[in-house]
Amino acid sequence: MQRLFFADRILESSLSVGTGPLQLTGAVPGFRSFAEAATPDETFAYVITGEGVVPQWEVGIGHLVPQGENFAVERLADISSDGAGACDFIAGQKTIALTASARWFSEAQEPPIVDQPTAPILHVPQFENGWGNFAPWAAPVQYYKGADQRVYLSGNIGGGAGGNNIILFTLPNDMGPSATEFFTVRNSGSSDVVGIFIRSNGDVVLQSGSPAWFSLSGISFLADS
Repeated sequence: MQRLFFADRILESSLSVGTGPLQLTGAVPGFRSFAEAATPDETFAYVITGEGVVPQWEVGIGHLVPQGENFAVERLADISSDGAGACDFIAGQKTIALTASARWFSEAQEPPIVDQPTAPILHVPQFENGWGNFAPWAAPVQYYKGADQRVYLSGNIGGGAGGNNIILFTLPNDMGPSATEFFTVRNSGSSDVVGIFIRSNGDVVLQSGSPAWFSLSGISFLADS
């Protein structure tokens, strides 16, 4: 929404005709002039009302421009008695007031546009060495890379070959850490733990042992790229 300048009790007279800048001729008694409050750098909402036999009016956005010894209002009409554009004012007295238009109020009440977080894209690994998801009723193994450039692993893995430095699966090239990361995870529902490390090339590796299953949930690290 455009930022507008507001001030109280601004009302001036004018005798200008046509659709061009409206020459200001002085404040209406009991009110202030535009020049008393606004500067040419400030944009404001206005309403112009013709006081002649033919009803004429205009609502828009404007700013002051020097004109002779006084100022004029450069007009950008939203709507007028002539339709969706500037009013072609005829001769006669007019008043112009600094105000807030219906459009400004409508825009001010609109809720701000807030960027919604994008749901992460979950990936399913290509298991190696006989490893796979532990059971149909247990959380499957998944991973994703967040907006914070961290990689997150989750789920329960089991059923594979034990031993030393057994590759469970390999992450994509852009998800490996800058150097090998080491983790400990819960083993087979017991109080024991299993050592897991992740190489810079993305290999997710069982360090040692022959666990029946274990959880990868909670493993997180900063990706190298």
